[in-house]
Amino acid sequence: MRYLKSFPALLLIFLIVAGCNKNELLTSAPGAYRGSVIMKRSGHTSQTLIASQINVQSKSQLEIKSSSIEDGKVTTIGVRAESKKKIRLLLPDWENLEILLTRSIETCFESKADEGTPSATVCFNGLDLTIDLNWGPGGDAFTLSVSQETAFQHPIFEKPKSYSVLELIDQAVSQNFDSAIQFEHVIQAKLTTETAYLNLVPHISLGSALNLATLTPIGYLKTVGDLVPFLFPTRWLQAREAHYRSEAEFDAWILAKANAANVTEGLAYGVLRDEAILAAFNEQHKCLQDVLERVKGLELSDRIQPGASDDIEIIINSVDQGIVILRSTLVQEKMALAQACGFYNFAAITDVESTAKPSLRFLRPYDEIAVKKMSDMTIDRSYELRQINALIKVARLGKTERQYQWLDPTGDQTGGLGISLAPYVKIGISQIQELIIKRQKLESELISGVARAVTIANQSLESYLLAEVALGIDNRRIDRQLYNLKAGVNWSLG
Repeated sequence: MRYLKSFPALLLIFLIVAGCNKNELLTSAPGAYRGSVIMKRSGHTSQTLIASQINVQSKSQLEIKSSSIEDGKVTTIGVRAESKKKIRLLLPDWENLEILLTRSIETCFESKADEGTPSATVCFNGLDLTIDLNWGPGGDAFTLSVSQETAFQHPIFEKPKSYSVLELIDQAVSQNFDSAIQFEHVIQAKLTTETAYLNLVPHISLGSALNLATLTPIGYLKTVGDLVPFLFPTRWLQAREAHYRSEAEFDAWILAKANAANVTEGLAYGVLRDEAILAAFNEQHKCLQDVLERVKGLELSDRIQPGASDDIEIIINSVDQGIVILRSTLVQEKMALAQACGFYNFAAITDVESTAKPSLRFLRPYDEIAVKKMSDMTIDRSYELRQINALIKVARLGKTERQYQWLDPTGDQTGGLGISLAPYVKIGISQIQELIIKRQKLESELISGVARAVTIANQSLESYLLAEVALGIDNRRIDRQLYNLKAGVNWSLG
């Protein structure tokens, strides 16, 4: 099989964000990119800088033309969109090889190696692209890493518009800055795991060469760790630890996305609440102005005592102050909401569209049985517990690793074979017990969180029913005051 004759160029994939349609991809993908590619061929590794240009070739296909900055060799590569979850890489420099990739996580596609076909991984977050092709242990491979030339220019502000609560939640889940950072941690952990397993294959480094050059037993022992790493149990244990740490990072990413959705939903409902209050204040202001004009008319006709309108003007002034404060609060809430959603433009959200408002009148408070069911469901589905369970697996492997640390010439020297080995291993046991206690504490906190949420929900429901009663009383008082006003009866606003 002939491998790539010239250095591969930028390969734009089809996955900027889960749920993007093809038109959005084709309009946002074209542009200039720069980066480098690391190529391993016949045991020789080289790195070359590349520049690429991406153009739309058809409604479902992109054409990528790239060139080596050193010698100007040009390579053309195609990417065809099979569906929202599948792409096909078209590699003419690999004897017209085609590779079908399937979405593995939000911004990555992967394929498995078949006979004569390399495994492929393509990740793209909208700015940075990485591509990995691997022909298996000891075979050829390359890793390509590039970025858009405009990646570090000033961001383009989004056009202000109105959003529904669900649209804002979807935006936060896919574009929130914190979850995007955590996603990079997932990628790093995954690559760390891959590196740990690949390091089990014999390899060489400058340090190993220098150790060999010393011609001493100690130097030879240190080099053995690179030449035959698979002989040391600690290396296999470390690789498995990296795998479980990768799982923990993935759970942390899910938690970051869930937290972004939760914060965004809370802010959105806060905006809706304050907009409703502001609308009520404006309506109240309008009604008070009508009442003020009537009272002043009655004052001029001597039907009520002069100065009666002062009390109403004080109330109007208080309402005006509330309106000013609410308007300022709404601006700040929308700014916080825009940031939670991952918008650059702090004023990207003009309005939050109201959602259906189910009647609370017929709801019943949560009882102990409901709380128990929700607590069990929380424990069963908690990503926090999944994460700490993965860390417990890491700690257990770490304890086993401590038992064999003395075999590794480059391992922790405090774990040498001797009387200190027993307490050294017991440290690992204590670390496991510490994590188990933390898991118990987390379970308690989750159950308490459910109880707090239920308490707040029941209290809110009770307050809502009491507020309905108070509203009826206030409406009757207003009717009486309006009747007295029309009848010319002298009355006090207190």
